[in-house]
Amino acid sequence: MKCIVRSHSIVMEGYKWTHGDNLVTIYSAPNYCQRCGNKGAFMELDENIELNFTLFEAAPKQGINFMKSKLKPDYFI
Repeated sequence: MKCIVRSHSIVMEGYKWTHGDNLVTIYSAPNYCQRCGNKGAFMELDENIELNFTLFEAAPKQGINFMKSKLKPDYFI
């Protein structure tokens, strides 16, 4: 076994090695909830089982900001 790969835990760098480079955490949701500013990443294995990581940023916001435009029910006014 070369390493353990896990996900679903935010890391600001997109991916992060821990435990003596035996465990890598990958997070593929950049700028989580439009407020964290984290990078996203994915990992590929080549035919020699070499690990390659690709980092990416969140896409720029476009159109309506749904969080601001959501109407509140009358009982919160």
